[in-house]
Amino acid sequence: MRKIFAFLLALSLLAPMFALAEGRTLTLIDMDELSFPFLLDSKSVNTLSGEIKCVSPMKSVTLTMYDIRQLKEVFSNTYTFNVSDGIFTFSASRFKGLIAPQIKPGEYTFTVTVSDSTGNTASREFISHVLGNGFPVIKNMNADCVFSTDARVTAFGFLSDNNIDTYTTPANPYTLNITLPEGRSAAYLCTEWCYAPTDLRLTQYDGNGSIISETEDKNPKGMVALNYAIDENARRLSLYCGSPNSRLGELYVLEKDQVSPSALLFEEMPEKVDLMVFSTHQDDELLFLGGTIPYYAEQGKTVCVVYMARCMYSTTSFRRIIEALNGLNWCGVKYHPIFLNHKDGHCPNMAHALYVWGGEALYDEVTELIRHYKPEVIVTQDINGEYGHLQHQLTSLAVRTAVEMAADPECCPESLEKYGTWETKKLYIHLYEENELTMDVYAQPMKNYLGLTATQVSKLAYSKHYSQWFGCDYDEYNRRWNNSKYGLYYTSVGPDVNKNDFFENVD
Repeated sequence: MRKIFAFLLALSLLAPMFALAEGRTLTLIDMDELSFPFLLDSKSVNTLSGEIKCVSPMKSVTLTMYDIRQLKEVFSNTYTFNVSDGIFTFSASRFKGLIAPQIKPGEYTFTVTVSDSTGNTASREFISHVLGNGFPVIKNMNADCVFSTDARVTAFGFLSDNNIDTYTTPANPYTLNITLPEGRSAAYLCTEWCYAPTDLRLTQYDGNGSIISETEDKNPKGMVALNYAIDENARRLSLYCGSPNSRLGELYVLEKDQVSPSALLFEEMPEKVDLMVFSTHQDDELLFLGGTIPYYAEQGKTVCVVYMARCMYSTTSFRRIIEALNGLNWCGVKYHPIFLNHKDGHCPNMAHALYVWGGEALYDEVTELIRHYKPEVIVTQDINGEYGHLQHQLTSLAVRTAVEMAADPECCPESLEKYGTWETKKLYIHLYEENELTMDVYAQPMKNYLGLTATQVSKLAYSKHYSQWFGCDYDEYNRRWNNSKYGLYYTSVGPDVNKNDFFENVD
């Protein structure tokens, strides 16, 4: 799977070294008690601690810190022993040069490597997210490119200013030209839009000005993060935008062999998916549905996430969308989510909530999605809206209603003609009190995530939602509305027996 975990750079857990001693397996270097929190701030890096045990005297301990977004090592230092009794109390403060100001917000791997006096070595790697108030910049070659346009735009700082609240809306149509630096090839052109564009054309030229390729993109899936593979012989790119009122927020030219796994390289949603997750707002899929997304992404399931509301219906709504994309990217989601863009806001009653979201047409809309993507399993929010949120309740109601309508040949003739009927095999609802199950598997370490659990990964993903830190605490919400508890609301393949897998009984 190309992108099972967005920030995983071909890393794997390195097993401790073992030797046989008197017929027993003996760990020569034991780092089991060493642990790094997966959420840090820059100051708390110096509080990292743990104990390392070694059968033979230790020779050295090396700490290395690698920036996953910038694709570079930011720190490496070795603590060397003069005399060692085989026990080392780890402290980041022992490694000279590791200071809080140099540790910027972002995604990092910490590697601890131990050598003993007999030549044995062992390593452990940890992933941590150092919190900050903005998205860390992804390594790109924008600074070495030359930009020009036929629109009335003279500054191109907005293209990679690491500020998702800035954007440009030049007079349409317009063309943006990008000349690549000599001797270097691009891998992708990545764009992030406030609203999904519907009329794009990318033309790639070689060094002689001849056209290598021309790609027309009407963006039928309504994606706001669009990326295009670049031919290694391309020297100039020309991006035409004919969409009215388009707002280009960010643009990155990613260099060949220098592509950060944190880049939003989402693919179009395929026509058939395994799991469809319906979330009201951008963050509910993590706060209330917890480890569902990373757990099944790691298993190779095709995961489709649908967001019902466009949060904060203003220019800052783009922030929430990009936060969601970054969070799903962290969860290992391969395909661009679906944004239905219904208006967010307080509703006094359910009738008003339904009116705001289009009335009865809402059920037809969700029915069409289910028929289109044909999910085997659907997961959605609490019938009671967790804490009584009416739009959460409406999401749950719309999904429950649409699952029945999607299987009924008498319902929704337009989507019936396009996609036919579809009977979802199972529908799970958060906190539903019948046919209950607790997804304890979300607490199990996952090998493709360096041993993090699905719950830990979802918490990491939630840390991408910077704008929500002031009001929502992941741990508190999980204590109050356990995001591992669900009920099987509907099944066409029989009841659950083992009650630890949404795909039980599904072929």
